[in-house]
Amino acid sequence: NDRLNYYLAGSDILKGAVQVIGKGDGDLDLHYHPGGDGFWMVLQGKVRFYGPDGVIGEYGPLEGLLMPRNARYWFEAIDPDQDLHLLHITGKIQTKVGKSRLNVDKNKPDYARSVRIGYPTAAKGGD
Repeated sequence: NDRLNYYLAGSDILKGAVQVIGKGDGDLDLHYHPGGDGFWMVLQGKVRFYGPDGVIGEYGPLEGLLMPRNARYWFEAIDPDQDLHLLHITGKIQTKVGKSRLNVDKNKPDYARSVRIGYPTAAKGGD
């Protein structure tokens, strides 16, 4: 997919990043995080979050939601005119878990390209 993660800061229990997601893309696989809660806030564009039963909500700039650990969700960028920029703050539990992300569909990989440079940037990158 067309997504980059820009890591802003982190510690053993807290991580901040900005995800830049291309128009019409997103984190399109239903998944969950057993080891932490996530807070999402739109910086640019518009996003629609889904749960197992359908739409959770649509959010624009400076709007967002808290996704508690173990909640199943996926999301997509829905603004046809611009990329989606999402601030993502993750708080980890202190108990060790096997994987930080689990896809509900076991045939889907748990992978996202990442760069460790400043946000915002015009440079492209990834691993």
